[in-house]
Amino acid sequence: MFITSFIYFNIGVCILLIIFEVSWNFFIKVHNKNIEKYTIRYKDEIQIQLNYIKENNKTNDIYFKGLEKELKSVNKLKSFENAYNEFSCKNYEEVNIYTEKLLELFENLSLFYAKRKNNIQKAYIAHLIGKYFGSIKDKEKCAVLIEVLYKFMDSKYIYCRINAMEAIFLIGTVKNIIRVMFIINKNKYTYNQEMIVQWLKKARVNKKELAQELFKGFEKYNKNIQISIIKFLSNFPYIGEGKILEKLKDENTLIDVKCEIMRYFQKNKNNEAKNFLMNKLNKEVIIANDLNVKAIGTLGYYEEDEVIQLLTKLKEYPDSIIKESAYKSLEKRHSIHKDKLLELL
Repeated sequence: MFITSFIYFNIGVCILLIIFEVSWNFFIKVHNKNIEKYTIRYKDEIQIQLNYIKENNKTNDIYFKGLEKELKSVNKLKSFENAYNEFSCKNYEEVNIYTEKLLELFENLSLFYAKRKNNIQKAYIAHLIGKYFGSIKDKEKCAVLIEVLYKFMDSKYIYCRINAMEAIFLIGTVKNIIRVMFIINKNKYTYNQEMIVQWLKKARVNKKELAQELFKGFEKYNKNIQISIIKFLSNFPYIGEGKILEKLKDENTLIDVKCEIMRYFQKNKNNEAKNFLMNKLNKEVIIANDLNVKAIGTLGYYEEDEVIQLLTKLKEYPDSIIKESAYKSLEKRHSIHKDKLLELL
């Protein structure tokens, strides 16, 4: 009796699972069809509006009011994204005018989604803001959107926070970006250095001005952000090099930050940095610590005879760590030369 009941129970479960799978597949099919249907409709409507702008040099306010109502549905918002992707990358005057009008629509739309409890929807709207409005030249027009994005940064949902921060880097001013950096600095959440570096690289602002502002509050940032700033600037050797050199010489600079600075000078050669490191190592007594080992490794990227002489001398140093570091540094230098010769051949 028990075995029979057990068999019937399992058969019932299997039937329910089949019904669920069939129903779910049907739902997905209908859902995708609706998305596709509205995508086609929005493409046609966008094209009509672009033609209208081209002919009249202004937007159709009635169209945008109707569009705003529709885009309060996430599914229709997804269809609109699919449709607008074909137009947003084109640098036509009518597309730029349409995008600026869309910015006003998204101000209201972002405030609408900000009131919702659904963090996935907030993350999605933040993603679209960064995607569509990074090209707006007058960044002051994005002020309302940026204030909404700051609120999204308080979310417990990681993708909402990340999308909001990335969007601010794309549409915000230098001042907005610095505010985000300090929020990250004080936040209980830790963010990957490479992620911060990528955000800084993507920022659509004057990089020299951004570097200047980052260094103004450099000491206030935690170690993670200080290292991220150095990594970011290693991609732009023409800005911030003097300040980075100051941090290398500053005794108060954190050890891990100094190590990252030395990596910077491996990539971006600098005579003053080279001389500073040589003076640091050209002593009778050298402590085998992380900084000195990193300094020896960094000098391996420099080709001057004086550097080779110092490294050769350090190969004979009594301490095994210093000796091994000097040996590896010379090996590295030979390897770099070999690679360059192979490139020439």
